[in-house]
Amino acid sequence: MNWLSHLPVRLRQLWDDEPAVRLAAGYAFILLILSLIFSFVLYHFAVGQLARGLNHQYLEYRGEAPTGPFDPSHIPTGVQSYLDDGRHNLILNLVYFNVVIIVLGAGLSYLLAKRTFRPIEEALASQRRFASDASHELRTPLAVMQTEIEIARADPRLSRDEAIELLGSNLDEVKKLHQLSDSLLRLARSEGRSLTLTNVSLSRVADDAVDRLAGAAKAKRIQLINDTTAVIVLADHETLAELAAILLDNAIKYSPDGSTVTLTTAVQGHAGWLTIIDHGPGIAASDLPHIFDRFYRADKSRTGGQASGHGLGLSLAKHIAELNEAEIVATSQLGKGSSFTIKARLGEDELSQLEG
Repeated sequence: MNWLSHLPVRLRQLWDDEPAVRLAAGYAFILLILSLIFSFVLYHFAVGQLARGLNHQYLEYRGEAPTGPFDPSHIPTGVQSYLDDGRHNLILNLVYFNVVIIVLGAGLSYLLAKRTFRPIEEALASQRRFASDASHELRTPLAVMQTEIEIARADPRLSRDEAIELLGSNLDEVKKLHQLSDSLLRLARSEGRSLTLTNVSLSRVADDAVDRLAGAAKAKRIQLINDTTAVIVLADHETLAELAAILLDNAIKYSPDGSTVTLTTAVQGHAGWLTIIDHGPGIAASDLPHIFDRFYRADKSRTGGQASGHGLGLSLAKHIAELNEAEIVATSQLGKGSSFTIKARLGEDELSQLEG
C-alpha cells in the first residue's frame, strides 16, 4: 500500500502540489541519515572514552596500577553503574541533538527548496502565459479569415469585386500571421544566446537604424533628426542596431504624420545613452511598467486604435538589451510623446578619457 495513503488529506495535497515540500523532505531525509551516522560514531567513541576514564579513576582510587591494555568487556562492578548512567545521559543528549538538527534542517531545507524552485516556477508561469497569449494571437486572424470565407462561400451571388475584397482582407490577415511568426522566431532565437561585447559607436548604431526605417518614416512624412555623436560603448553592433531599429520603428509607428523623431546620444556616469524621442500620443503611467511584457499593448493610451502590432517588439528589445548588458528606460507624457533610452556601458577608451 502506498505510504501516502496514510497521511491526512491536507498533507497529501501539499505533497502532490508543492514540489518544494518533496525536495525539502529529500534534503531532510539525507540530513537524518548523516546525523544518525554521526551520532552512532560519536556514541561509540564517547562511551569508550568514558569507560576508559572511569576505569582509570577507579584504579587510582584503589591504589592499583593497570596490569595491561584496557578491556571494555571487563568493567569493574563499581564502574559499571557510572558507565550506565553516562550512556543513558549520552543517548538522551544525542536524541535531543538529532531532533533539533532535523527540525532546523527541515525548515532550512524547505526555505532552500522554495528558493530553488522560485525561478523555475516563474519561468513555467511565464511560459504558460506566453503559450496562451501566442495561441490567442494566432487564433484571431485565423478566426477572421474563417468567418469571411464561410460567409462568402454561403453567398451564391458573390461578385468579382466582393471576392477581390475578400482575398485582400485575407491577405492582410496572412501578413499579420507572418509578422507574428517572424517576431516569435526572433524572440525564440534570442533566448539562451550569448554575445561577445566589443567597442561600438552609438552614432553608427543610430545611422544603421535610421537607414533601415527611412522608408517607413518617408511614408508618414516623418522627419528623422539624427543628432548623435560617436559615443563608444561595450556592445554587439548588430544586435544593438536591431534594438535601436525596434525602438525607432515604434516611435515612427505611433507618431502622427508630419511630426519629427529625434535620436540623441549622451554620456552619463559610466554609461553611454542613445535616446529616441517621438511626439506621439504618449503612454499612460499605469501602462508604462508593462510595455516590455510579451503581448502587452496599451491600445487606448498609446495607439489610439491607429497602429497595430502583437506586443512583441519591446519584449524583444528588452531581451536584446539584456544580452548587451544594457538597459532600456522609457519615459512618457500623455499628449506630448515618449522617449526610449538605451543605456550601455562605456568602452574602455571612452571610460579612461572620462576619468582622465
